[in-house]
Amino acid sequence: MNAVSWTQSTGGAVKTLTIMRSALAVTTHEIRAHLSMDRVVIMFACLMVLFAAPLIPRAAHDPRMLATLVVHEPILTMALDAMTVWPFGDPGNFFSDNGRLPDYWHNFKCGLFFYYGGAYLDIAFLFFGPLKWLGVPTFPAAPIILRTVSLIAGLLSCIILYNFGRKHSGKWAGILGVFVLFTDSGFRFYTVIIHPDTLQLLMALAVLVLATRHSEDGDCASLAAVGVLAGMFHGVKFGGPWIIPMLIPALYWGWQAASDKAQGTRVIGPAARVFLILTAFAAGFFLTTPYALSPTNHYWISMKQLHLELSSSSVAPINFRTWIGAVIEHRGVWPATAMFISVCVLLLSPLRRDCNKALVLAAVLATCNVMWYSLMGKLYVVPSYFIAAYGLAGLLLGHCIARLLKVVAEHAATFAKPAFCVVLLCCIPLGVKQLALAVELFLTQWNYEKSTHIRIGRWASSRIPAGSSILMDRSAYFDPSLFPNQRLIGEMVRYVDVVHAQCDYLVLSSAVYEAPHYAALRNQGNDILTDLNPFSMSLYKRLGCYDPNPSFPGPTTIPGIELLHVFQQSDSEKETAADSAPHGIILSAASSDCSTRSYDGVTVQGERKQLPAVVSALASRFVREVSGIKADMTSIVGLLRKFVAEEKTVWGPRLHLYKVDRKISYHDPNPIQYEKASGQIGVSAGSPALSVKTRPLAHPSVFFTSLIQSAITSRNDSEPRFGTNAQP
Repeated sequence: MNAVSWTQSTGGAVKTLTIMRSALAVTTHEIRAHLSMDRVVIMFACLMVLFAAPLIPRAAHDPRMLATLVVHEPILTMALDAMTVWPFGDPGNFFSDNGRLPDYWHNFKCGLFFYYGGAYLDIAFLFFGPLKWLGVPTFPAAPIILRTVSLIAGLLSCIILYNFGRKHSGKWAGILGVFVLFTDSGFRFYTVIIHPDTLQLLMALAVLVLATRHSEDGDCASLAAVGVLAGMFHGVKFGGPWIIPMLIPALYWGWQAASDKAQGTRVIGPAARVFLILTAFAAGFFLTTPYALSPTNHYWISMKQLHLELSSSSVAPINFRTWIGAVIEHRGVWPATAMFISVCVLLLSPLRRDCNKALVLAAVLATCNVMWYSLMGKLYVVPSYFIAAYGLAGLLLGHCIARLLKVVAEHAATFAKPAFCVVLLCCIPLGVKQLALAVELFLTQWNYEKSTHIRIGRWASSRIPAGSSILMDRSAYFDPSLFPNQRLIGEMVRYVDVVHAQCDYLVLSSAVYEAPHYAALRNQGNDILTDLNPFSMSLYKRLGCYDPNPSFPGPTTIPGIELLHVFQQSDSEKETAADSAPHGIILSAASSDCSTRSYDGVTVQGERKQLPAVVSALASRFVREVSGIKADMTSIVGLLRKFVAEEKTVWGPRLHLYKVDRKISYHDPNPIQYEKASGQIGVSAGSPALSVKTRPLAHPSVFFTSLIQSAITSRNDSEPRFGTNAQP
């Protein structure tokens, strides 16, 4: 290498290091500025900590107990635990070699979940790895650390969102943004479980902050910082595709700002800027997801099969309208409409010369969050994936309301205070409703030992012979020391699964057969028992799971399978739920259900006068809102009363426990005439015994069928295992 080449390479390295150092300084400065505290921040932080902190250590002492709460928790805990063995940092170590699985996992096997994690697992690994090597047991340390990361990420997200709104719009915009985010049930749920969504939200807001900085100064340091954080964001949960569109206007505005400051000097062009941000993106991604370069190729295999699964509607048609309808139902029609209008207003604001670039970028990010999942998600609908959109749309709504109130104050000062009071009154129903949901979530998670998942195991410990083989569609806790032979499928169980498992007992959960995303399957398909369709509900129908008043113990319609017990909410719980149902406000003796009655007229001196349609609709809506507030307050009081009194109520899904005769065969014991429809997988009535042992691998559900491969059994690992259809 000659002197010129050496000088050029050295100069390039120095420039790279200078940009990296400047990018780190910019990131530190901006994040620190958006973490400032005031009374509003302290209030929200205290509320979140009081709500979430007591729930962090719950059910963390056993992987089976952990799975009874949320199916993702043992999966991500195993991934973190796998990072502590060689090769260090690879969450797929236990998947690639099940023989390395420690005994304390009770042979609980998971697979192909490695597109999750990234920085979420890395942050937890920084604390858990040294503790594990020092001899600290995985349980409860690993679940507690992962939940703590979720809580802190959610808390920091609220702080950054508030300060971003306060800086670029005003204090009320930040308050309303945090209020909308904090009142989302999905956000509160993600802060108390092992899940990377709160960290993904935090990184999305951090990228937004830095993108705003770059749109104002146009420096390469801020651009590199944006790229690195965007790459880290992508590694958390494959979110890069819905954050990249926001970077395009930020990059353009940054180039314009740099050109304006240059004053005739040379400016880095758009092509070089794109190259820089893409390079930084790749660096951030591989820095936090190094196992994507692993020879085992776990990450890319899971990504490929994830795309295969999510790109088709295996259960019921799901499209953009399905997602938007779910959002409206989740957040309410009026709040959703108001936030939609606010986002549209900010998206159109660049048509004017002077626009608030920070809020435009926030509107683009919120829109892309919704569009990405609603256009690409074809398997199921989860409105809680839009927590970034909810928070940012709430912030933009606060901005628009503040501007509107300012205009009202300038032109009609008399109506300013009444208008402000109307806005506050509109927030009351949302706040009370979400408060009721928050109380319910806290009490049910806190009293997890009173759930049907735990009750069934306690009942079985004294009534079922130890060592019995148990097959489950969803998690229920059976003491592994008494029942080491357990198998978990995770979703629908078919008759062929029961036969092949050679189980002694079968557990079916209403969390599966009454799941909203499987509602269409109840009346679709055939009722032939030996149907091989992975989404067949024939076994649930033939066993009478949909019967509201089952008789037990007693035989079922399938010879060899007997219903032993049904575990469900206690009678006192049902009575309380009935008492807290919406009663409405009685406005007349003839009205006994004001929550559904339409007030279209009024009686004056014996003559009924018809009210205008708009007034009638507003009156009906007002009555429904008041009725809802009353019902929610009644629910809160009832839940708190039971908690204080420590009533022995039971919550959770309805669980059916069946005793199975191992002599049952693949023959349909009660053949039903069936004409196979187009595209269905099945066999005709009276067909010979099937030789099928596993679910068809050609079906698009192959990915999620292998997500949780739980084989808590004494059999060897060469036998087929079962998986789950758990939502990512």
